[in-house]
Amino acid sequence: MRASALVENRDIALYASDAGSRLVVEGSLVEGTQPRPATKKYGRGVEVNDGASASILRTALVGNHEAGLFASDVGTVLEVTESVIADTAAEEATGEFGYGVETDGGASVTVKGTALVRNHESGVAASMKGTTLTLERCLVAATTPVALHPYGGSGLFATSTASAVVPASTFDRNTSAAIALEAGASLDLDG
Repeated sequence: MRASALVENRDIALYASDAGSRLVVEGSLVEGTQPRPATKKYGRGVEVNDGASASILRTALVGNHEAGLFASDVGTVLEVTESVIADTAAEEATGEFGYGVETDGGASVTVKGTALVRNHESGVAASMKGTTLTLERCLVAATTPVALHPYGGSGLFATSTASAVVPASTFDRNTSAAIALEAGASLDLDG
């Protein structure tokens, strides 16, 4: 998909699932994805899972709900380059989340030269064994908490033995920790 706009869609604007599926997005806008009407859940900009892969290049993901980008499951690969992920709102059903990027379940996510700004709870969140996250030459800024978790607002949050590699990135004006690790998560700042 090139030079396209997906605005105010419902549930998930772009979705790729299962091994062999590949999503490529370049020079596009994914904005204002709304939650499911009946449950008030989700509103994700992009979701990649179950072994699918995706490349997001020079794309803006703005004003989505729950997660701007979500990647889950072993074999799933997501690459984001020279993009903007901003203003992700909390999930309406729970009042939680609002992550710029969320990854779990063993997925591999690489984000390069990207600005993650004014997201909620965590600019980037990684959890579960086997999950790997690389942030290279990124700006993670102005992350704020959600009402349910007033101590949130970290730039990067990694937990449950997830692994993060963060060379040459800047964390600026996040409400709580620039980088928060717990439950056996690992961090390499040199790459």
